[in-house]
Amino acid sequence: MKTPYVLDFYASWCGPCKTLWPVVSKLEGESAGKWTLIKIDVDNEDLNDIVSKHNITGVPTLAFYKGTNKVYQKVGLPNEADLKGLIEKHLN
Repeated sequence: MKTPYVLDFYASWCGPCKTLWPVVSKLEGESAGKWTLIKIDVDNEDLNDIVSKHNITGVPTLAFYKGTNKVYQKVGLPNEADLKGLIEKHLN
């Protein structure tokens, strides 16, 4: 992938994940295609290899990528301003 992307590791039962979703989705929409959001359900057994590869210990977890290089990983619920800063720092 040439476009930078964010893997959003979440679970349907996770309250902070539900809070994060509209914020990260809004920021992706505002980015005008500069980066892409990919949601990964940690409870989906078909995705166990991806979850294991990223050593997910809690949700939500955001993994930032440029090409095949992971440039940052954040566990927890950042506020919108912090998330904007992470996106600017790691995906631009």
